[in-house]
Amino acid sequence: GNIGSETLGELEAHTYELSEGANLISFPYLYENNSIANVLSSIQDDVAGMIGEGVAATLVDGEWVGSLTNVNFEDGYWLKTTNDINPTFTGCKIASNTFYDLHIGANLISSSVYDETPISMALPDEQEIYINGIIGEGVAASQQGDFNWVGSLSNFELGKGYWFKTD
Repeated sequence: GNIGSETLGELEAHTYELSEGANLISFPYLYENNSIANVLSSIQDDVAGMIGEGVAATLVDGEWVGSLTNVNFEDGYWLKTTNDINPTFTGCKIASNTFYDLHIGANLISSSVYDETPISMALPDEQEIYINGIIGEGVAASQQGDFNWVGSLSNFELGKGYWFKTD
């Protein structure tokens, strides 16, 4: 994704409803310090680890260990919690027209929408045709013909992570 001064916005807070276990989430904010230790410091006692696309980190004796060192606004993550928690994270809003650099296959990305947005409204038409399917936490949609999405996933939501399958 492209980060420039034009993407910076006002501070925004978002409260998550996380269940004990794996939660597919994203952090749609820019942080001055985006280290995993800093971003997750407020919930460290309730977290076991976090997995991103090709990276992971585990909390061992209060220290983050692994290849996942920074939380990026354009990425999605599986956050494993040890309790049901409702944390609030605050950061600088990113632009809703964030650019994602998708490769062929499965891409674990964030949702940069601030209101629930239907799939076809959120995706640029010229790129939407290259996305075969989208999987969220407990929901999925596949494209049956250009711009015809079917399945249990109909809207993108703030703070959620999604697997985009591209060809």
